Amino acid sequence: MMARVLVLFLVFGLVAPASAAMAANQVAGARAVLGQASPVNDLAATASLAIIYNGKIRDRVAPGNTALAPDGAPDGTLTVTLSASGGRTVTALRLDSDAPGTWDTTSATGFWVLGVATSLDGPLLNAPGTMEVNFSVADGGSFVLFAADLQLSEFLPGRTLTLTATFSDGSTTTAVTTVSAPTPAVLTLTYNG
Repeated sequence: MMARVLVLFLVFGLVAPASAAMAANQVAGARAVLGQASPVNDLAATASLAIIYNGKIRDRVAPGNTALAPDGAPDGTLTVTLSASGGRTVTALRLDSDAPGTWDTTSATGFWVLGVATSLDGPLLNAPGTMEVNFSVADGGSFVLFAADLQLSEFLPGRTLTLTATFSDGSTTTAVTTVSAPTPAVLTLTYNG
């Protein structure tokens, strides 16, 4: 614990102790001023996300902040992978587009619902009524997001999407992806006589 705090102080130039005893006194003093170190600030406890835009390949949600049903229009679909020692419990998600769109996992806002599942066709994890989520993800584990498209404008090539995840310990992390152009289908014909 002392080594982690001391490293943070040295990296940020807050102290330059001449001896271990002096370092211990400075760490103790810093703890009194800053409070106990917590897993949120522990470099070994950080979490990161990788997010990939898969295309508009499923219809799982509809426009609206409680619309957990298909509406006949494919949704923007993203896969999120967690990197965090010991895994994490996700308690909230918010997806922001550089277009006007925002989706989240609470009905308390005016934003459209962000559907969450453990796979493309798995059941949605959002709680009916509140849209809240509370699910565990192992280190290296993935989950899938579904966001309704506004007038076919939210998932155009070049759009930037930013995901913010909140975990049960109160920490948050973000990940960013850019919508890429769909890969064109290739059809090869061969004349057989």
